[in-house]
Amino acid sequence: YTVTQEWIDEERGIQAQVRRRGLYEADELWVKYQSGDFFWRESGRWSEGPSYALASGTMGVLGASNEEVEGSNNATLIASFTTVFMVVLISYRSLSIALLLVSSLGTAALISLAYMYFANIGFDVNTLPVQALGVGVGVDYALYIMDRVVTERKRGLDMPEAIRTAIRTTGMAVFFTGSTLVGGIIFWKIISHLRFAGDMSLLLSILLIANMIGAILLVPALITVFKPKFTQAVGTVEAPPPATPEAREAAGA
Repeated sequence: YTVTQEWIDEERGIQAQVRRRGLYEADELWVKYQSGDFFWRESGRWSEGPSYALASGTMGVLGASNEEVEGSNNATLIASFTTVFMVVLISYRSLSIALLLVSSLGTAALISLAYMYFANIGFDVNTLPVQALGVGVGVDYALYIMDRVVTERKRGLDMPEAIRTAIRTTGMAVFFTGSTLVGGIIFWKIISHLRFAGDMSLLLSILLIANMIGAILLVPALITVFKPKFTQAVGTVEAPPPATPEAREAAGA
């Protein structure tokens, strides 16, 4: 178990602890009198010494919601990243591709969390779904760039040229798609009077922009620096056979 809160009354010799045995387990009150051992106290039992009772009303509901969000945030992010990693690993059969894509997603998530810290935006029921939603939406951009690099590499282009081709073609499509999505939801922050819509639009826009920039810049940079195994296998482009005089005459006709 872990001790979440603790009180000590030195004059009366009483020590009380609020303990939690698991991520989704209810809190328990344990009390120790004088030099004895800790023993469990039933919630809401008002007798001599400390007792533990759940808050009621609006503040009680809000406090319970915040505690649940705090406990579920890490589990949600771990489940999202693990799912994306396994799907990419099974689809491409390449551990390096899965690690590169998860690294790009992790960087975008850290940028979003850093903004929440400096803007004093806490985790609550309004902001919790945004991180998982950003992972699911943002992974597309990195997949587009990565798949184009792999395709150009199989066609016989060297690594720098394959990256330039991917950024020049697929990168433009990623930028257009990301800009369109951000432009469509950022106005929720301005015109919406609902806190849920405002917080979600702002954080989701930050995640989309971070994932878009990461796909266009970070993913090619990671490929160039680490040179994963899939970039070392170069395909060959078969040259077309020379045209015969009959074929040239037919083409001219």
